[in-house]
Amino acid sequence: MASAVLLTACSGAPSQADIEQAYRYEVEQVNQMTARLGGGSLAIQVDAVKKLDCQKPDQHDRYRCQVEIETTMPFLGNRRESTELILTSTERGWKILRGLDSSS
Repeated sequence: MASAVLLTACSGAPSQADIEQAYRYEVEQVNQMTARLGGGSLAIQVDAVKKLDCQKPDQHDRYRCQVEIETTMPFLGNRRESTELILTSTERGWKILRGLDSSS
């Protein structure tokens, strides 16, 4: 198990699959919270996540990755956006950092 964590930490930038998994996990967390308010009708559906580029890690081993995300959202319908996600490797895989976690 320790060797698996070591390999993950030394494997370089997150892959397309890593980024998609981290993003889908984040959306799942949001969907669980909104389900308490409005049931499944407020759920966001992730249609596609495409890695465009990732910059080398900063001094905190965080990667800045450019991605294109396609979602279907309640009341808004289909959306496609290009955005930057900041990711870090953890014992459980890649995690998207937001807010204070993503600042220097």
